[in-house]
Amino acid sequence: KLEAEREKENHRVEQLKAQHLKIQLDDHKIVSPMKGIVQKVYKRERETLSIAGGLDLFRIVDPDVVWVEGDVPIRYLYRVRRGLQVEVQPQYFDTDRKRVDLPQGKMKFRGRITFVDPEVQPVNKTFLVRAEVINTGHVLRQGLSAIMSIVLGPAEQKEPRRVAQRRSADPLRPSASGFDIVGE
Repeated sequence: KLEAEREKENHRVEQLKAQHLKIQLDDHKIVSPMKGIVQKVYKRERETLSIAGGLDLFRIVDPDVVWVEGDVPIRYLYRVRRGLQVEVQPQYFDTDRKRVDLPQGKMKFRGRITFVDPEVQPVNKTFLVRAEVINTGHVLRQGLSAIMSIVLGPAEQKEPRRVAQRRSADPLRPSASGFDIVGE
């Protein structure tokens, strides 16, 4: 009888240990503040972490919404602003920089400008814009080139309806390429 009670007590102790471990594990669970997929892991399980905070553990990306960036000529500095609508069409190039026609290259994606750099690049007289674009079907990928059409705001002076066209891949900024900037 004593042996049975000891066995029962050992089982109870093991259950309490398991509960304690589960509580500790729940205390150390990391939950992302955003939805998405883990693109890169900076720290692995059982690696020592600083308790000071501010350490990147993972890189999480949301493939449903992407940023498209590009340089806009300075002549549009006072017409391009946050909130303007954009349309993005992906462009595909092989390793020889020859254009590749894929069905996805005919798709167009809509978005809005979310950032206009207040600083003009002194060498090429351009400024950076960033648009958030809805990535239907996850077609747009980091590192691809695209043509971004920006519907411009009102002009200070009268300009032609189609005001500029630039369609060249930019090797310094592979996530952006040309712009097809059209008037209202």
